[in-house]
Order: sequence, then C-alpha cells, then structure tokens
Amino acid sequence: MDLFGLQESRPSLAFEWVVRPRGFGGDLQFSNGDHLDTDCDGGYPAPRSSGRRDERMRKVQDHYFQRAKREHYPARSVYKLEAIDRKFSILRRGARVLDLGCAPGSWSQYAARIVGAKGLVVGIDRQGVALPKLENLRVIEGDVAAFTWEGEPFHVVLSDLAPATTGVKHTDHHRS
Repeated sequence: MDLFGLQESRPSLAFEWVVRPRGFGGDLQFSNGDHLDTDCDGGYPAPRSSGRRDERMRKVQDHYFQRAKREHYPARSVYKLEAIDRKFSILRRGARVLDLGCAPGSWSQYAARIVGAKGLVVGIDRQGVALPKLENLRVIEGDVAAFTWEGEPFHVVLSDLAPATTGVKHTDHHRS
C-alpha cells in the first residue's frame, strides 16, 4: 500500500478530500472539483511587499496574527483552514488526516483538535516543527516524496506545499 492507500489491484483513492493551492492568487482547488475563492479566506489581507518596518507594524496590528498567538497557533494560516472546514466540513471526528508540508504546524494542530482523540493527524515537512505534544498528532521531519505509511489510509490530505524559491523569476520558473 502506498502513501495514499492505493493498491496495485485496486486503483481507487482511499481518502475523501485533497486540499491544495490552485494558484498564486490564494484560491484553493479541491479534489471534488470545487474551489474556495479568496473572499472566503477568513478576511485577513493578502501580504504585500514593503519595507521591514511596515511588515513589523502590520504583524503587530494584524487581528489574525494576534488571534493566532492568543490561541497558541504558530501562524495565522490556521484561519484559512478553519474557513475551508466551515464551508465544506472536510474534517470530522475520528478521521485520519495527512498534512503535507505541515510547517509551521497550525493546520496540523487545528486538524488534531477537530478530529479528536479517536482521530489521527500525521504532518510531514523537511523542516522541524515544534508543536505541543498531542496524543493524536505525529510530526515527521522528512521529504514528502520519500514518505511511506504502513498504517490505515487517510481520509483527508491537506497540502500547503510550495516550491523553494530564489527570488529570481527566471530561475524559479524553470525549477517549478
């Protein structure tokens, strides 16, 4: 059995939802063909490129940044997943969830809270992720491409993966 619960003799998918970025505009594409527009992104503004001072001020003044810190989430991106879950009900009690590219860990932490003690969340990322110890949350430091899973298949696969970029448009275009 491979990462997604596929077997050679049975080519059916073993999970119900795959959530992945649809493009750089912030929209999300779902495996069932639906998409979530940016107008349902939790209401926080898209980041803009500006000076360091402006960026620091925006972090201090940003409602969702402050809320994430109060609720002990590593990043405000958790509210994007919360909006998705409110609209589509992708996370359920007892579900098994795979979070690809899970750093900084907000999505995994949120999913672990929703699926409860009988559920399981497995997050994998190349960089280490420091999250509270939860019985239903496993974080693996490693490459998504080399990940293998011998346990039960996942119900939901979350992915907020993005290629590593250099900032040089031509180079980044050819690497992605």
